[in-house]
Amino acid sequence: MSINDAGRQLAAEVAARFAERIATLAADLSAAERRVLSQLASRIVAADADRSGIDRATTPG
Repeated sequence: MSINDAGRQLAAEVAARFAERIATLAADLSAAERRVLSQLASRIVAADADRSGIDRATTPG
């Protein structure tokens, strides 16, 4: 299965909106708090990918 150009465009738009929303939610955090939040979120996503059997070494992005 692969994603076509329209799917890539939609994914980019959704990601941009998600990033804007996260920035709004984290606006009152200090830079240090945002770094910690980012690190923790990255660990959560990586652990979920590992549990789901996703090979993060070969997944684009």
